[in-house]
Amino acid sequence: MLKIYAGIITYNPDIEKLRSNIVAIEPQVDGLVLVDNGSDNLSDIKNLIVTYGDKVSVIENQSNKGVAYGLNQIFEYSSKQSADWVITLDDDSECYPELITMYKNFIETKKVQNLASLTCLREDRKYKEKNVSNIIGAADDIQASQEFSFVDSCITSGNMVLVDAWKKVKGFNNKLFIDMVDDDFCYRLRGQGYNIVRINKYGYLHELGEDIIKVKLLGKEKTVFAYSLKRKFYTARNVRYMVRTYKLGLCNSYYSYLFKRVVGTLLYEKNKLKGLNAYIKGYKAGKKL
Repeated sequence: MLKIYAGIITYNPDIEKLRSNIVAIEPQVDGLVLVDNGSDNLSDIKNLIVTYGDKVSVIENQSNKGVAYGLNQIFEYSSKQSADWVITLDDDSECYPELITMYKNFIETKKVQNLASLTCLREDRKYKEKNVSNIIGAADDIQASQEFSFVDSCITSGNMVLVDAWKKVKGFNNKLFIDMVDDDFCYRLRGQGYNIVRINKYGYLHELGEDIIKVKLLGKEKTVFAYSLKRKFYTARNVRYMVRTYKLGLCNSYYSYLFKRVVGTLLYEKNKLKGLNAYIKGYKAGKKL
């Protein structure tokens, strides 16, 4: 019998969205741990879980330690509880009722060799549509015709990872803090011969970006997700880290992604110069990371 834990990293979360997240995932797993990165509303977070007893726990960090650090705390805690798999969620994610059952059935029936990471398609809460292929700067979540696909990487939200595989690759990279944490982890998983599988069904609600900008491009309506200056900095910094670390060369998807993000900022966002400066500073910082 598989033992599955869930983990959520919180940082000043929207309490009602977090409540929906907890209500959706708690009945599906054997345990849930929240890692809080110094939220101002920590007391509200604690109040959400008092009725769950020992099944839901909170690890309190006094400051924002970053996504990678928080993910490692989730896995360390879950490992001590003898969990076999851990599903990680953003604080604003909301799982569909049968998500974990779908994951369990896949693991038990498909018997994929060296399976270490299992994900699915996601529906964006802000965008209100499942097919988000016309979002500039967002991941391509077009549903494939086959039941499942082998993929190179996936985001951490909605991703269920084998605890033994997390141990094998020595966890998430704390240096990255936020952005590309998932890509780096997946690169190291595949480097150890593990497989990452995406079930081509929608399994949870998610949110991309901090703002939505509707634009016209070549006569068609597009949606741009705008990110904070801090996120822009870390995106550029960590893109350079990924390209350098994994020797990807000049023509790679990460530089293409960064280019699209920069162009989107310059064309459609209000604080163009501040945004561009954040990208430049991050890219320079990536040389020493």
